[in-house]
Parts: sequence; C-alpha cells; structure tokens
Amino acid sequence: MSLMFNKIGLMARQRTSGIANTLNALVQYLHTLKVRVIVEQETLKVIPNCGFPGIINGDLSKYCELLIVVGGDGSLLNAARSATQQHLPVIGINRGTLGFLTDILPNKIGKIGEILQGKFLEEQRFLLESNIYSQATLAECYTEREALSVRSLGSTIALNDVVLLAAKVGHLIDFTLRINDTMVCDYRADGLIISTPTGSTAYALAANGPIVHPSLDVLAVVPMFSHNLSSRPIVISANDVLKISITVGDGELVKLVSDGQDEITIPRGGEIVVKKATKKLRLLHPLDYDYFEALRVKLGWER
Repeated sequence: MSLMFNKIGLMARQRTSGIANTLNALVQYLHTLKVRVIVEQETLKVIPNCGFPGIINGDLSKYCELLIVVGGDGSLLNAARSATQQHLPVIGINRGTLGFLTDILPNKIGKIGEILQGKFLEEQRFLLESNIYSQATLAECYTEREALSVRSLGSTIALNDVVLLAAKVGHLIDFTLRINDTMVCDYRADGLIISTPTGSTAYALAANGPIVHPSLDVLAVVPMFSHNLSSRPIVISANDVLKISITVGDGELVKLVSDGQDEITIPRGGEIVVKKATKKLRLLHPLDYDYFEALRVKLGWER
C-alpha cells in the first residue's frame, strides 16, 4: 500500500475517558500499516508499554509528517498551537462529547488508513493572536496597527476564541471596543467573546452567538450579558484589528482567556489588541466529512 504519510505522531490528554483503549487500538492499527509511529512525551504516560519512542511536543515536526490527536475538542485545541507552529497536518479521533474538531469515531479507525493514502479533505483554520499592553504604552501609538509593533506585556494564540472576563465570577466590567481605529461601543458587561468560525460552535454558541461556517474569513464578536440591552453579536472581517480598552479606575480586575486554557490578568487601564495570526492549522477530514451533518447530529437538529 502506497502511503502519503509514513511518519505519524500521536497526542492525547491523559484525563480523557477511554483514552488508553483508543490509543492502544490505534497503535495496533498503525502497526499493520507499517508506518513509523512517534508518541508525544506526555501521551507516552498513558500507554507506557506501546514500544514506540516518545518526544517532546516542540520536536514533533522533526520526526513526524502527520499528527493524530485522540480526545475531545479540548485535546485538539491543546495540540493545535504546536501543530500550527510546526506546520503539521492534524487528524482528530473523538473521545470527547461534541467533537466538532475531532470528527473520526473510535470504531471508524479504518478512515485513518484512507487519509494516510491521500484520500482526505483539508481545511486551513486560522487562529487569533492577542497582545496585552499598558495604556501608557499604547498612548504613544497613533493607530491600533502601529501598536502591533510595540512590545506587549503578554500574548496568546487561540484557535477557538479569546474571552474577556472579570477576575471574579458574576462581576461586571467596563471596557471599550474599537475596530480598525473606529469606535464601536462602550460596554458594561460580564465580558466579551471574540470567536473564529472554528470557535463559533463553542463558547460563543452558548452565549447566543452565530454559527459561522469554517470556510468564511470572519470573526464573531459576542458581548456577554451586557447592561446595554441593545448590544448584539456582530460579524466582522477576520482581517480587522480589534482593540479592547479596560476602563481606568477602581473596578474589577479582568482576565483574558484563550481557548479556555491560557489565562492572562489584565492590569487596570490595560489594552488588548486582537488580530488574525499569520499561521494556520491544517485540519484533515475523511472524504465523507459533512459539516452540516455534524451540526445536525451534535446539536440535535435531526428529528
């Protein structure tokens, strides 16, 4: 059998239910295909006796041509940033709940063989880059785009979303949103979600944001429980640059959370600049992948 990918990396989250069984079944299947298998170092703790070498996350691209992630969407989000930086294509095997990103079921592992032969659909999903600044630093910049060249206090990368929240649950925060130097709105709200199309079926969906097809080059901006009752989600170009300014004063401390994993505390009077990241995630699906079927099944739209 001629294969397009012959060096395969495996990654999983240890806490995901049933992960060891699926990993072992996958290892046995890949062994029959006679491909080289490398296991990410932390994943090796789940299947310590698999007989394959383990490598650290940052070295995956040195030894692998393709990364298979076993778990839920959270597992793939965790792997996405490494895969994106290393330009590795990714396949997801679903051991989670909804699984919009990890779409291959454990009892359909044979689909992996088809993908290795080159029979697949490839999507390129863009990510978001967020940078945190002090207000004093940004005051020296004339535009938000100029601010991108200033050294930030911290930065994050997100495949799904970046979320502005109060440091204490249930507390309101005051902030201003500008897009491409243009004032949009002053908010007093629980927070704000800036979502990619990939993340439109995640936290943004729970906040009544729109479902956005992953092929669209847009962002969804979703206010959370705003005191301005006319505040509604808006959809903008993914090439827009957003700046969120936290109101100066004795208000609540706020934080920025990326993909529900990375968290940065924002200083009072802080500024957040969000833009599209330059690198994209290469996500592979079987040839019979159907986005709308996934919506029907996972969101219960079928009768």
